[in-house]
Amino acid sequence: VLFYFNETRIKEESFPLLDAVVKVLKDNPRITKVRVEGHTDERGAANYNRKLSDGRAKAVMDYLTGHGIEAARLTSKGYGEDKPLIKGAQTEADHQANRRVEFTILEQKAD
Repeated sequence: VLFYFNETRIKEESFPLLDAVVKVLKDNPRITKVRVEGHTDERGAANYNRKLSDGRAKAVMDYLTGHGIEAARLTSKGYGEDKPLIKGAQTEADHQANRRVEFTILEQKAD
């Protein structure tokens, strides 16, 4: 999911991806709880990054609920720079990989 620099506003080119997430959740009602997780790279202050990632995770959650996913099925959390995919990132590609949104299934009903 792409965001504008230093903002929680989602870039329009991410809408098709988020629409696909909406479809997956609508097509799979047995998934009863999903956590939307926001992550940043380690550049910038840790507190700022945590707040930014939290706002971005909430923006994604708002997008999903605005497109028909029940709010009770979702929760969000910003981790800032605490869970990098690439520790000690050096290149822009490494930093970009660490800036992400992840969806974690927390609960689902058995078939």
